[in-house]
Amino acid sequence: KWLELKAGRLHVPFGYVAGTDEPLDYMTTTYNNVDETLLPATWYEFGIGAEIKYKKLEAEIDIINALDNSAFSSANWIKRGNQTRFETVNADAFAIATRLDYNVFDDGKSKIGISSYFGNSTPNRPKPDITANAFVNLIDFHVHVLPGDFTLNGNILYGTLQNADLISDANRNLSNNLNVKRTPIASAAFGYFIEGGFNILSLLKDADSKMDIFCGYYFYDSMYKTTGDVFNNPRWEKSEIRTGLNYVWNNHLAIKSDINLRTIGIPEENKETTFTTALAFHF
Repeated sequence: KWLELKAGRLHVPFGYVAGTDEPLDYMTTTYNNVDETLLPATWYEFGIGAEIKYKKLEAEIDIINALDNSAFSSANWIKRGNQTRFETVNADAFAIATRLDYNVFDDGKSKIGISSYFGNSTPNRPKPDITANAFVNLIDFHVHVLPGDFTLNGNILYGTLQNADLISDANRNLSNNLNVKRTPIASAAFGYFIEGGFNILSLLKDADSKMDIFCGYYFYDSMYKTTGDVFNNPRWEKSEIRTGLNYVWNNHLAIKSDINLRTIGIPEENKETTFTTALAFHF
């Protein structure tokens, strides 16, 4: 009962979204933009893995095919390195993804934990045009707790890429037929967010439904650090204030709405406002 082994197409256990990817698990209309911008979300790879459960602790370790750095970019860092562009997936290099969570309460959902990822992204390029290693190293700390009628979510994500300047030079010469961005790549990316919510229907007696009002702050930079002659473009540094409501009926159907006030790290024309409404269901 404490051990589960698995093989095949695995859900990579890295990042906040890896544990809260169902529509009713998160309050916003879409995934938070920290994970959504910097990482494949949701992230699946091929490999073998094991999950261990002991009292309130849950641990997972997976050995999976590594990323392909030919698709890394300025705007999304390693996100598009998840090999989905071709019918076959290269596995000339593997990565290790780990996760450790502590169940704060007995609801099975409230968790605090860390996760990591480590793998060489060069051997899985479509062709062997470079030999320099490009190890991707990721680490995150995540919080998802539901004390009573409150919800608290948070995440800190940091990642590095070895020889990012060499990869940027090599990608600049790739064919247009590969459908990749061919933009400079950062040697490090960074992001974090914190958001809180409260079920306002809990103030009513015997309310069967749930309506969360929430607000959060989000920061992410896909060009946090650069090496060599790669320009650290401030356009990719973004901060957001996101607030809204989501109404959940019978734990299966939700109507969500939020407004996102985004500031870009450039001096002029740096404000964006996005309003989103979504219908979500879980079965």
